[in-house]
Amino acid sequence: MLDPDHPSFAKDASWASLFDELRPGRPARPKDRARWRRETPVRGLVFQPPRIIEGEPEPQDVVQLHLEHRLVKRLISRFASQGFRADVGRITAIAGPGAQPRVVLIGRLSLFGPGARRLHEEIIPITAAWRDSRRDEAPLAPFAQAGEAATIAQLDDALRDGAALGSGVIARLAASAGRDIADLRPHLEARAAELEAAAKTELAENGRREGDEMSLLLRRQIDKVRQAMREKQPPAQMEFDLSSDEQRQQAEKETRQFEADRRSWDGKLLRLQDDLEHEPQNVRDGYEVRARQLEPLGLIYLWPATN
Repeated sequence: MLDPDHPSFAKDASWASLFDELRPGRPARPKDRARWRRETPVRGLVFQPPRIIEGEPEPQDVVQLHLEHRLVKRLISRFASQGFRADVGRITAIAGPGAQPRVVLIGRLSLFGPGARRLHEEIIPITAAWRDSRRDEAPLAPFAQAGEAATIAQLDDALRDGAALGSGVIARLAASAGRDIADLRPHLEARAAELEAAAKTELAENGRREGDEMSLLLRRQIDKVRQAMREKQPPAQMEFDLSSDEQRQQAEKETRQFEADRRSWDGKLLRLQDDLEHEPQNVRDGYEVRARQLEPLGLIYLWPATN
């Protein structure tokens, strides 16, 4: 759950309207909103639909967010606004709850399709135990899965508490930053390569599935047009008694309408057949990765708060 009163948000009044979307019962009158904000806490955030037992009402204390939600886009923009970098742009250190100094190299993998369309984006953390001794003999090595999970949990706690470090610790870490990045960068590249391969497989499957769905949709539309053409019969001229001008005009009108319908159906059928030939493949091609970008975004040190 995000805290609207945290200094990171409270100093910028533009965040208020975004947090209002996470509170129920927003008053229509602006003068009532300050009190409403004080008395109404923001709801919890989830990124997947909550599990609901059949017959029970939907929970009212959580909000499901998606990538296009204004709050999510605002938060992500803090990363995206940094642009593409070849080097680490931000280095910081913070007191952590653990007993061992740790370091986290954070990278961002972006995959692009035709027309520079962003197909996939993923934040990649590389975590390791930190030390500044015997580095020539043994470079920093990443944690395994359990160690990485523990480090990310400690980082989450540390960011929530936000305790600063002394100048002596900062100087010691700053002197090691360049070497730390050099040690961990190859592991970031290797992890990104694995994630990229998995993402490409998933994207190709999405393209295949959506292309097949479009093909099925177009085939159904073609079948509907052909069925309508079969069911619509031309006017039976022999059934009309053409002895009067009115009857003759009616027969001519129906004939013209039938011919217009036939031309419309023929044109629509040709367009649909052309779409069937090209559009499903265009959809599949739209998921083809044409470019990738791996950006190291930052380096975070977790220093034991007791040291």
